[in-house]
Amino acid sequence: MKKTLLTLILFSVFLAFPLSAQKKTEKSLSLESLFSSLSDFPVTSGNFIQTKTSPKLKRPLQSWGKFIFCEQGILWKTEKPFPSSTILTKSSITKILPDGSKNVTDGSSNPVFESVAQTVSSIFSGSKESLETFFTISDFKSTQNQWILTLTPKDANIALAIQKIELSGEVKENSSANFQSLNSMEIFQKEGESTKYSLKDKSFRQELTDDEKKLFQ
Repeated sequence: MKKTLLTLILFSVFLAFPLSAQKKTEKSLSLESLFSSLSDFPVTSGNFIQTKTSPKLKRPLQSWGKFIFCEQGILWKTEKPFPSSTILTKSSITKILPDGSKNVTDGSSNPVFESVAQTVSSIFSGSKESLETFFTISDFKSTQNQWILTLTPKDANIALAIQKIELSGEVKENSSANFQSLNSMEIFQKEGESTKYSLKDKSFRQELTDDEKKLFQ
């Protein structure tokens, strides 16, 4: 249950925050502008590094792969150390194993899943208020070059698995716009455990390819 819940929260948080570019004239980044940029580029893809730490482990565990964030959901395609794919949509979680077999979990009867899925749908319209149904947004700081944000769960079920989530990103300037990007997310759990996602080589586009669309059907 905790692993499923954690996956759902990852789903909502990644979709909630801008991974796209936004034109801005201000020198510093506002919290509202983080949400308003989602519609600019509906599809974000790139590489990720996942790092898990725990007092029970002698050293952190790492995995690598590719990701896709889009309106239909999220694809995590782990390539190392063991290949697998996880596809998250608003109604289900699909795990694809190296032999091609699939394990599908239906979330329609899970009230937590349903609540988070509804929040995800609202967030795509740029609604900060939807995220605040489940999280308290605190410690937001920004400069000309970077931003950092902390989320703490309001829901008791979520709080059982997650203490807080820290998001950080950068703002890059070019000749016509400032580009806001989510670079990392770290999830702090009970007993000193944490999971950090570092996002690399991000690209932004308007649509999925035909093959990518099939993954979310």
